Amino acid sequence: MLSGYDDSYRVFSNNVSAPWVDSNNKIVIDDNIMKWVDQTKKYTDKGYNNKSSLWDSTWAADQGPSGKVFGFFYSTWGINFTLLGNSLATPVKEGGKEEVGNGIYGDYAVCEGPQSYYWGGTWICAAAGTDNANLVKDVMKTLCCDKATMKKITEDTQDYTNTTSGMNEIASSNFKSDFLGGQNHIKLFAKSAPKISMKNISSYDQGLNEEFQKAMKDYFDGNVTKDKALDNFYKAAIEKYPNLSK
Repeated sequence: MLSGYDDSYRVFSNNVSAPWVDSNNKIVIDDNIMKWVDQTKKYTDKGYNNKSSLWDSTWAADQGPSGKVFGFFYSTWGINFTLLGNSLATPVKEGGKEEVGNGIYGDYAVCEGPQSYYWGGTWICAAAGTDNANLVKDVMKTLCCDKATMKKITEDTQDYTNTTSGMNEIASSNFKSDFLGGQNHIKLFAKSAPKISMKNISSYDQGLNEEFQKAMKDYFDGNVTKDKALDNFYKAAIEKYPNLSK
């Protein structure tokens, strides 16, 4: 069903009922995240995954022509920047004619998942104290807010960019991805994106998500009990964020 432990994580973690940390700086493990733990343990014990972790060699190979995995939960940027490369013996530029891959190029497609979720994004940052503030402002505004630029980035990279009107225009156009078998996946993203809720995000998300996934891996592998894995998570979390408590 899935390559490994982490593939479906964000579907659960991005649909929690409350933030990771409450008003008293207490770490709160949402019931929805525990549903991920229980499902992933079941998938592991029954052989429904290959026990891989994100970015490792097994996970990458499972996306290629020899892979036997049903599908992958992914990000918009992951299609072109990761999945395309993992699917080819010789990575090629989208639409390139010199190499069409090794039998799997064009076989992938995108479908709507069980719930909308987000997985980071593509970011641009400016250095504090720059003496070119007006130029930096112009560059950032152009790359992040200008519709024509946004549309061009999407057309060139297949990523879903930062203007609703521009993405809706591409969604209703004849745009297509050769890698995705001619699919206009922007049409699907334009439908799914408004359903994403960001109300429970916090500054602790990346660190706590990473430590939680890491701690649970020992449980999935059968090295520790669930309770011990949770204890290890709390310990690692508080070491990373000393202001928090269990």
